[in-house]
Amino acid sequence: MNFIFSIVALMLTALVEPFTVPFVIRALLGGVLLAAVCALVGVWVIARGMTFLGEAMSHGMLPGVAVASILGGSLVVGAATSAFAMALGVNALRHSREFGRDTSIGLLFVGLLSIGVIVVSHSRSFATDLTAFLFGDVLAIRSPDLLLLAAAALVVAGVTAVCYRPFLALTFDARKARTLGLRPDVTNAVMLTLLTITMAVAFSVVGTLLAFGMLIAPSAAAMLVARRLPVVMLTAFGIGTVATVIGLWISWFAATAAGATIAAVAVLLFFLILGARRIREASPRGSALTAAAMTVVLTLSGCASADEPVQKTDETPHGYVAGAEELPEPQSAIAYASLGSRRLRLLDLITETEKVIELPFSARRIVEDGRFVYVTDGDRRLEIVDAGVWTVDHGDHVHYYRAPARSVGTITFATRIETIVGSEAHTTIGTADGRVTVIDRRKLGSGEIVELARIASAGDTPLAVPYADQLLVAADGRLVATDAGGAPSGALDVPCAAPRGWAVLRAGAVIACDSRIVRIKRQGERLMATTTAVPRAPIPPNGFVYRPRSNEAAVADRSGIWSVHAAEATVRYVAATGRRLAVAASPADGSTVLALDESGALTSYDLATGTALRTVPVLASSTGASLTLDINRAYLTEPRARLIHEIDYRDGLRTARTLRAADQPDLAVEVGR
Repeated sequence: MNFIFSIVALMLTALVEPFTVPFVIRALLGGVLLAAVCALVGVWVIARGMTFLGEAMSHGMLPGVAVASILGGSLVVGAATSAFAMALGVNALRHSREFGRDTSIGLLFVGLLSIGVIVVSHSRSFATDLTAFLFGDVLAIRSPDLLLLAAAALVVAGVTAVCYRPFLALTFDARKARTLGLRPDVTNAVMLTLLTITMAVAFSVVGTLLAFGMLIAPSAAAMLVARRLPVVMLTAFGIGTVATVIGLWISWFAATAAGATIAAVAVLLFFLILGARRIREASPRGSALTAAAMTVVLTLSGCASADEPVQKTDETPHGYVAGAEELPEPQSAIAYASLGSRRLRLLDLITETEKVIELPFSARRIVEDGRFVYVTDGDRRLEIVDAGVWTVDHGDHVHYYRAPARSVGTITFATRIETIVGSEAHTTIGTADGRVTVIDRRKLGSGEIVELARIASAGDTPLAVPYADQLLVAADGRLVATDAGGAPSGALDVPCAAPRGWAVLRAGAVIACDSRIVRIKRQGERLMATTTAVPRAPIPPNGFVYRPRSNEAAVADRSGIWSVHAAEATVRYVAATGRRLAVAASPADGSTVLALDESGALTSYDLATGTALRTVPVLASSTGASLTLDINRAYLTEPRARLIHEIDYRDGLRTARTLRAADQPDLAVEVGR
């Protein structure tokens, strides 16, 4: 028994021994304070996709440190000045359409680091060791350093508490932040300032390696186990503290560099948590033995010989799109043109800046498919424009992309263009001669117009709706599923006389026939059709208006409003009086629909009862007005006044912003949705 007590006592002594030495105690306190600062800032850095900026900033501080050392000034001030210069440069270039944000960060990073090395190489009096700059010495922390870290922790905590709401809005929806009056540009500058303070103060104490490791690894690990941001921050602080304790303990007995060891432990904890999560997801009832085995595997893999070949993979990272930047928030824009103008304008709804695309003819009609804008001259010519903003919906998650906007090219047809439908893999253009031209929509993203086929579509409306990598073709009073070449696939063949409207929604494609709605839904390899009678038939041939990634589509005329629900395969009718100039599908929960009347008033109707819930006068002149909406806002154009009104339909039809257009928005659509 005494032997066991002796063993336990020895183990406890070994655990505690390093932390009885004054300089290790100071290192521990410094590491804990650094963990607190980095937890508060690191979560925002990762959530906003600013990790590369943090890494670049940590090394871009060298010129400021070098100059400060030569002049005998404060290294912290020099580091902060250099880091802040990089932050200002990135902030100025972040909305450039010529290249992505990562490109600007990389250029500034290399430029500042190069300047720093040049200054160091030409100075014989440089007093700071480059090794200390990169790796620091956490064991050399002094009392003044602890006071500096404590002051930084208080400042960062105070700013985070005061700016939590603006930070949150900026991180997940910069456009909403702007409409709520939260000034996202100022908020972004404050966030960059916090990152600058964190990196500069941390560098002066522990070097750039430990500073960046503690900024990213604990926060990334915390995001694997928590969802609410305050909980993520507390968890990141706990992980950073544990990494500090373990790293100092290993460093004491293994005689390794303390800062690098702490950073390595923080990264190892991330991979251990990630491995445990993957095991749990793969086998919810997996045993503790499996988790332990994974830990051993991870540990052994970290200690594997450097000469052992590493298996490489050619798999493209999930969500990667060549030439595009993936961002954490929707990148919506209004594409508009004056009637008869040869300019298409793209109004960025985040920055409120415009880009002009020159057209080879006068615009008479505009159609969009989420990314591409199709402009016609009202007759036979079609110009395809890549708006450079789009959303990819994978069902359980969504990707938002931005790339340079550009004209893809022009197509001229033999007869007048009647229908344009773009979705998924294909874009189809129906012409007055009863033929439908099928374009490879995926190739449009790389600037190519590739014609796949020209197929016949019998009836008054030449129509082929792309859905589930097939085409739903109107032919001889029926809807038939075909491949891209027009060959029937056998997946669908249902009656549909006189198709009058169509929409591709989350729960399937809906096509309005003369007196019925056909909902087509993919189930495995099959296409299932559900037919629903239309109340007060027929539906007007105006074409559906709908919100992407929703299940509602709507259309209206003088007699009323029809709303189609794709998931339930139902049609609801509202007998609203007065002429409606525009209608927008159910904006929020499928229970309401928006409509604009000729007086310029916007009304929200209850689809269940048909009653008007709220009417708000918005336009001084409704002539030529159009209405569209996305998952957060509705956009109402007022061409004569050159205005675009942004409506918060979840907040009593409140006008969130009024955007001034450079030209009359006679033709307008929203892209990037």
